[in-house]
Amino acid sequence: MLGIKVLDRSTEHLKNAKKTLEDELKTIGDSETRKLLREQEKLEQESDNLLERQMRYRMS
Repeated sequence: MLGIKVLDRSTEHLKNAKKTLEDELKTIGDSETRKLLREQEKLEQESDNLLERQMRYRMS
């Protein structure tokens, strides 16, 4: 059980670190970098939406 907790915390830490680095890139990056970050966010949101739909479909 402890191993799972460590993995959960590690995963959460990596998500937070990724977000922090992306925010920094938005600040210091050029226009192309900001454009790519917006595109990445859009694709990640679409992926999340598809996963959510799949989960709802499987539960019904």
